[in-house]
Amino acid sequence: YSGKNFITHVGNDRGPEIGTIEGMTKGGSPEAVAQIVVPEFVGESGRIEVYKKDPGGKNLAGAYFTATNTADNKQYPIGPTNSSGYAYREGLPFGTYKVVETVFPENYTTSGTSQWTVTLNSSNKGVAVINAVNQLKTGNIEVYKKDVNGVGLSGAVFTVYDSAGKTVTTIGPTNANGYAATDIPYGNFRVVETTFPKNYTAHGQTEWNVTVSGANNGVVTVRATNELKKGHIEIIKTDAEDGKNLSGAEFTVYDNSGKVITVIGPTNSSGYAKSDEITYGSYIVRETKIPEFYQAGAKTEWSVKIDDDAPLI
Repeated sequence: YSGKNFITHVGNDRGPEIGTIEGMTKGGSPEAVAQIVVPEFVGESGRIEVYKKDPGGKNLAGAYFTATNTADNKQYPIGPTNSSGYAYREGLPFGTYKVVETVFPENYTTSGTSQWTVTLNSSNKGVAVINAVNQLKTGNIEVYKKDVNGVGLSGAVFTVYDSAGKTVTTIGPTNANGYAATDIPYGNFRVVETTFPKNYTAHGQTEWNVTVSGANNGVVTVRATNELKKGHIEIIKTDAEDGKNLSGAEFTVYDNSGKVITVIGPTNSSGYAKSDEITYGSYIVRETKIPEFYQAGAKTEWSVKIDDDAPLI
């Protein structure tokens, strides 16, 4: 103190004394000092424990944290968490710490709090516990729905199932450009086209196994193709006067550009004939062969449309 060293001796006939070394005299001479021991004062220490889980309580390995002493800014790494989601750091001097999660488990991100302030002292026996929760990152499954000519189709719906077969969500209906998307947590999924656009059916693949992860930046694209359904045109041919069934009649089917699509007939003895499958659409049906001994009736041409509302004309 004030440039001088003070010591205490165990006592003499006057009892224990404290004074400067120079002031400790014996017979007018300073005492001989063999050694000056400077004690090292070590403060009490504790530990910080971390328990890392997902929102469902599943333990998460691989998380790292950094604890910073707010008094001297010294940093102490904690982690990674083990398979039980646990990590700790001991030997931390008593004091206040700012704890930050610096590395999340693979495919996970913060869920709520990712920064904590804790204090190690005698009142908590030098132990601070942090319960940290992470949730799976979220990505996207996007769908592009087109017909066989590459034209976008609206109205398609896809169902997404998890690996256990449970429905997770639906995607769609697709818009006028044939596009739809959904947010979804990282993971493995099965995507199934469950609703086709009106008048369309499957063309090729209708089910996809996909993985949403950091490997694809969280985005999976499904490209699905549909083709128009097919229907039929039936002919019932009768005599205009007595309703008698007439055989031998034939009808030609044209598209709107005048191209021949198919020929129906000849009608059988019941006056009946049916086309092969015809792709949904608008057509012109014209009687092109009249039964023997007959002449054309008042109507020999019909405009028809085959679709989901009328798959059989």
